[in-house]
Amino acid sequence: MAKKKAAVKTLPAKAAKKAPAKVASRSRTPTPKKRPSPKEQVKTTAATKKAARKKAAASESKKTKRAGAKRVFSGATTDDAWIQSADAYARHKKRAGERQKQLSEDGRDIAGDMPQVTDPKARARVSKSLRKFCDEVLPERFHLGWSEDHLTAIKKMERAILTGDNFAIAMPRGTGKTTLVIAAVLWAIVSGHKRYIALIGADRDAATKLLDGIKVELETNDRLLDLFPEAAYPIRRLEGIANRCRGQLYQGNRTYIRWTSKHIQFANVPLRGEVPEGGRTASMAVVETAGIRGKIRGMQQALPTGEIVRPDCFVVDDPQTDTSAKSRTQVNSRLNVITGTCPGLAGPGESISGFCTCTVIEPDDVADQLLNPEKFPDFHGERFQLVYEWPTETELWEEYGNVYRESMATELGMAPCNTFVKKHWKRLHAGSRVAWEVRKRKDEVSPLQHAYNLLLRLGDMFWQEYQNKPKGADDAEDLLSVDEIQVKVNGYPRLILPPVANLVTGFIDVQGECLFYAVIATARSSFDAWLLDYGTWPRQTAKYYSKRKLGKRLSQIYKGRGQEGRIRQGIMDLTADLATTDYTMPDGRTSMRIKRLGIDAAWGKSSPIVYACAIESPHRSIMLPTFGRGLDAMKMPMEFWTAKPGETLGVGYAIRPRPGGGLYALLDSNYWKSFVHARLAVPMGDAGSLSLFQPEMITTHRLIAEHYRSETRSETSNGSRVVHIWTLPDNKPDNDLFDATAGAMAMAGIEGAKLADLTVRRAASSSKRPRRRTTIKA
Repeated sequence: MAKKKAAVKTLPAKAAKKAPAKVASRSRTPTPKKRPSPKEQVKTTAATKKAARKKAAASESKKTKRAGAKRVFSGATTDDAWIQSADAYARHKKRAGERQKQLSEDGRDIAGDMPQVTDPKARARVSKSLRKFCDEVLPERFHLGWSEDHLTAIKKMERAILTGDNFAIAMPRGTGKTTLVIAAVLWAIVSGHKRYIALIGADRDAATKLLDGIKVELETNDRLLDLFPEAAYPIRRLEGIANRCRGQLYQGNRTYIRWTSKHIQFANVPLRGEVPEGGRTASMAVVETAGIRGKIRGMQQALPTGEIVRPDCFVVDDPQTDTSAKSRTQVNSRLNVITGTCPGLAGPGESISGFCTCTVIEPDDVADQLLNPEKFPDFHGERFQLVYEWPTETELWEEYGNVYRESMATELGMAPCNTFVKKHWKRLHAGSRVAWEVRKRKDEVSPLQHAYNLLLRLGDMFWQEYQNKPKGADDAEDLLSVDEIQVKVNGYPRLILPPVANLVTGFIDVQGECLFYAVIATARSSFDAWLLDYGTWPRQTAKYYSKRKLGKRLSQIYKGRGQEGRIRQGIMDLTADLATTDYTMPDGRTSMRIKRLGIDAAWGKSSPIVYACAIESPHRSIMLPTFGRGLDAMKMPMEFWTAKPGETLGVGYAIRPRPGGGLYALLDSNYWKSFVHARLAVPMGDAGSLSLFQPEMITTHRLIAEHYRSETRSETSNGSRVVHIWTLPDNKPDNDLFDATAGAMAMAGIEGAKLADLTVRRAASSSKRPRRRTTIKA
């Protein structure tokens, strides 16, 4: 009998499906949930918020329907209920808006919290004095003692702001001139002395930095807030957020305050409490910045009253850069802005005050010219220096220099240097005078030591940064300065010959719009020289002028002619004038005329013109066309050249025949320019001295003195001979009277004038080189 199969217990379908999963879940580790990415989280959050908004909207809709149903049940129609609801909501919205507006205005209105002046007497005191303003309002900026230079600068700034004067000062680096400018601008504005100040820098960024310094004081200086709340408090309420300017109110009215990176317009608010003397405040005052090469013309501001205000003060701080100081074009452009554009900012018939703080970088740069009282007397220029008198013990300071260099090289610091200074204090400081007694570093013991350390570190840069006297301006000890040259005068008036003079020569330097000339008298045997006359053709009315600013030009007196025709006629007329002038002795009975007149033939395309004049002029016998050649130490002196037939060689010149007839001369320009300065350096009364005629005014000779010092001198050597090379700086100052005087001296040499121990070998046809060298007594 077959066995029965065992009954199999079957599970329901759902249980059968779940069972394996249950067993599997016990046998394996649970899988962790995957963390959503940041993007998925953002999407989830956004979806959740969207769902919440829909749910809230649906709930609100249900409430509205229920409310409407209740109103309908109470007897009102559905349309009337909705109208009543809309009107109520509109009234509610209006009331909420008005409350919000009032709250906003209350928050923007500064009248309720506007402080009063805490000390009216102190305000009156500092408003009258810039120095007191610096001492009491800005003590952290001026915590060191004042020097005499600082006090002079403060007086000049104060006078300029109060009286409408102009001035320019050059101060050493690190003296605080920019800080003084910030203080002066703040004082002028908050005290109500000025309404609109134009702040000008070398570029817009430099001017903006000055404005930032002013902003810092207005935002953070508590003493300024105490004494001048109407100026500082509205700015404090901005909390550095310029967008709040448009909404700021005072008693419900706009203050019209402006606070940008380039512009400040002070709030239009009254002064609470006691009104100061004069009633002046900073209300609606303006400080605006500009780069000196930017848009300056047309500065103005329209006030809410409809009034148009223009600058009544301009401040120029460091108007040039190292690069611009070397460019004559930029120098002239910046000078025109400072001396022409800025004074005209106030508008026709209106006065304006201004001042410029600067540093001399290059000879004849913007600062150097602006500080010159002869060129710009209206600016009352003054130069300040770090050291006014250097000590007499120069050798001991050279020894200090060795100690300094050794200490720096061995990383010993300033201790050995300080020990040396303390040990030799009296000798090291004898005869010295520094500008600021407290100016020194913490690791130094003397302000003079500080100056010497700067000199050792910076080299030639020290003279321009700290002395306002760039190397090359008056650096050669054997060269007279401009001031010394203009006062080296003899007792003879213009055109009058000294009794010992026996030769008169002259020279014409050709330029496009004028001709420069110089006439000298000499004693042939000693080369004593006297400057008889100099100037331009056409002759200028002003005593001081430049090629850039001529009162009369060739194009004005020779109208209808081209440049070549003007130059030709100018040479003919000036030659006739000089050749027929009688130069008389003091007794009036003896007179002489020019023996030799050199004419520069190297300017532009003037050579054919000069040659033609030398042939056609009735005074051709004294005329000699010339060309300059700057010979250095590596080139053979002209007196040692191999002479060709018809040539004459001498010290510093070579005369050659011209193929078309006549003669011309080559002049060693470096030799004759050195010769002029050597003669100027010789005291009057000694052999070989050059002096100037008696002037009508003490400043008459300033022009020619500056021409004499317009070029820089350097040395070249071939091992046995040193030659000075004269070069014009990059800013190209006028040097034409220097050229004319050197040319007139060369003409005297050609005519036989010589120093007492000067030996000249002329070689007309010999090709042998002279064995004996030329020696010149300086």
